[in-house]
Amino acid sequence: MAAFHLPDAYPLVVANLAFTAVILQGLGTHVTARRRAAKIEYPQMYASIEEMKTSPAALKFNGAQRAHQNTLENVPVMLIMSMIVGTKFPYLASGLGFVWNASRILYMYGYLQGPSKRNSYGAIVGTTALWILIYTGIYTGVKMVYSVLMS
Repeated sequence: MAAFHLPDAYPLVVANLAFTAVILQGLGTHVTARRRAAKIEYPQMYASIEEMKTSPAALKFNGAQRAHQNTLENVPVMLIMSMIVGTKFPYLASGLGFVWNASRILYMYGYLQGPSKRNSYGAIVGTTALWILIYTGIYTGVKMVYSVLMS
């Protein structure tokens, strides 16, 4: 059986994963504040079209809710790929993870600016970082399998 060693710089990956938890909590807190401002009661997920027409706060709540939900949809892939990539390329994994996390803040800000701004730089930067992590994760996985098969 082949030994598995984490690189010395792997704690950078772990630190970035912890930073992800901070970002998620921050985005969730922001959604809660927007929910209160819009007076949208639980369990209603989004403000209705009628509520958005009469309340700018409801529109901002929907934007915050959607940005947070999109982040939650993408975070599992980012976490898994960061852990995989970090086994061989810890600086790349932690750097791309940090860029992705920072992009989520920009993404939320873009969503809060209204429908015309929703294609924000945060979405472009974050998606690029995530795809690089995915491709590098696939490469890392293939290299690991190859080394096992050849040993």
